[in-house]
Amino acid sequence: MAPPAAAAAGRLGAARRALLPVTVEPVLFLFMVGSYMQYTALQSLIYAKVCQERYSSYVCDTLDLAEHKPQEDEVQDQSSYWMLLSNVALAVPSVISGIYIGTWSDVFGRKVPLLLPPLGQILSALAPVDLVILASGVAGALGGFAGMILVVMSYLSAVTATGARTARVGVLEAMSLLGGFIGPFVGSLVFEQAGRTWTFCALLIINVAIVLYVVLLVREVPPPCPPPAADSLCETLTQLFSLRHLLDAILTSVRSREGRRRRYILMLLASSFVIMLNSSGEMHATYLFVRDAPLAVEDSTYFAYFAYKYGISSAALLIGMPLSRRYFPLSDTALSGLGLTSKILGLIWLGFAVNKAMLFIAPLVMILNTFCIPPIRSMLSKLVEDNEQGRIFSMVMVIESLCSLFGSLVYNSVYPATRRHLHGLVFLLGAASLLVPVLH
Repeated sequence: MAPPAAAAAGRLGAARRALLPVTVEPVLFLFMVGSYMQYTALQSLIYAKVCQERYSSYVCDTLDLAEHKPQEDEVQDQSSYWMLLSNVALAVPSVISGIYIGTWSDVFGRKVPLLLPPLGQILSALAPVDLVILASGVAGALGGFAGMILVVMSYLSAVTATGARTARVGVLEAMSLLGGFIGPFVGSLVFEQAGRTWTFCALLIINVAIVLYVVLLVREVPPPCPPPAADSLCETLTQLFSLRHLLDAILTSVRSREGRRRRYILMLLASSFVIMLNSSGEMHATYLFVRDAPLAVEDSTYFAYFAYKYGISSAALLIGMPLSRRYFPLSDTALSGLGLTSKILGLIWLGFAVNKAMLFIAPLVMILNTFCIPPIRSMLSKLVEDNEQGRIFSMVMVIESLCSLFGSLVYNSVYPATRRHLHGLVFLLGAASLLVPVLH
């Protein structure tokens, strides 16, 4: 029997080995907790302000009554419009900034880019809550949520062996979903107990914690091919903001490669676009969908649904994906196809939901939908060189930002136009579009 000191040392060593793989997972988790807190609070803020600017407090408090149906229709339509503008302000700047951030991570190192998205959230949280569009634009200029996903994915790919990459990417994706589970819950709790101001204060605290974690605990990963040392500030700025970064990111996805790898890269990027378009659109339209008749749920029920959906989705990634890879010989392609099938069935179910029971069953039907993207990200990282990880993920980030924009545009345009005819038609059309990546 081992002496107590040796046993304690053994337990400590085991704990260190268990913690060793943890790198940027807490960064993405905390960032997404803050992002989803902000997103749900922002939706409620827009909905409340649109109503208050047009109608009395009595009408806004009883908007779901049949006698206020015209007013509800007006608030629904105008809220959809302002949510669209907010998403445009976030997505458009992040398209350009994300390409630079991804290329910087390949050229200058992968640690400093991790600081930019949380700094954007800090500045956004400090902006007055009435300046919704400005706050979204500031966050987007420093990468936004898509930029954060880009930098953590490129960092993880740089420090993870090829064989373990799909599993690690799956865990990282689960951190995003766990943020979606905990963020609305914490956000609604803070919102109900202390109000919107303290919700944005909590967002500020979370992102300061991210900055401290990165500075103190995340090690630098030297770039494969560092640039020559700059002799002046002007030369440094020229290196940072050269248009060559944009060109290199685009060429990474289209240049000729051995073994038809270019074709596979383009097919994977196209599939990512369709999948992310629907994921973004679904998220943006669901709030208006559940607030409208026949569901007509309160904010608290929506927050519960949102947290519940992301909670079981993250559990599926953390538990289901490792088990499926361990006990079944499923390739990355098969895993993604399984996720697409689940997502299609879930969107169809959601489209026909007419009561709370059906609404809360929908996440169970699409429980494997989170299997769609992690295998695609992993396959992309394996198809490019080590010094192209940031560039290829910057292209994924561009797709994600465009999907945040176009998903909101498509769903928030189709939903108001079709809600009076078939309440959930927008989700049925989304399910049909997902047949495109299935056929690929």
